[in-house]
Amino acid sequence: MQEALTNVVRHAQATRVEVSLRTVGNWLELEIKDNGRGCAPDSCFGSKALGLLGIRERVAAVGGTTDFLSVPGKGVAVRVRLPGGASSAGNGACK
Repeated sequence: MQEALTNVVRHAQATRVEVSLRTVGNWLELEIKDNGRGCAPDSCFGSKALGLLGIRERVAAVGGTTDFLSVPGKGVAVRVRLPGGASSAGNGACK
């Protein structure tokens, strides 16, 4: 979440950010959406987008998935899904 919000502050020129955290089946889902300038997928998520690449690498290291969605002029959404939703509550996982 911290890296996604840092990207919003540095690059998005957004006036609004929405953050949601919820369980979806056996997953914990975090979504950060802004209403900023957005970008084209090849420039936004390319090899120079080190913050976003770092998010993807850290999430993958714990068995999660990451989706980045952007529409130029309409903002960016980052969705992270991590194992450990509601049915994992008894084994010490986050919920």
